[in-house]
Amino acid sequence: MHATSKLLVVTVASPVPVLTTSISIDSIRWVGGITAGHKLQVTDMNDLLLFKTEASGANYVEESSLMRKWTNGVRGIKVPVLDSGVCHIYYSEPSVIL
Repeated sequence: MHATSKLLVVTVASPVPVLTTSISIDSIRWVGGITAGHKLQVTDMNDLLLFKTEASGANYVEESSLMRKWTNGVRGIKVPVLDSGVCHIYYSEPSVIL
């Protein structure tokens, strides 16, 4: 699935968009949540929640395939919550223009 995807790596939470173009999200992977209770939250530019999770322990890793959820793509990406670790967002250009 990731062979043709572009990769956006986010290391710091930001209330402003880290990507402003329209994209199709293939998957979101959180690596290295260091403490139980740490959280990750990913939204589009209009604050539509795309993905959120909470670590259950040290060295937490979670991945979610989102290919079918937003078939027309999303407009931009924000990562307003990233308590620890790194967020990998695999994406491509949408087949339908928003």
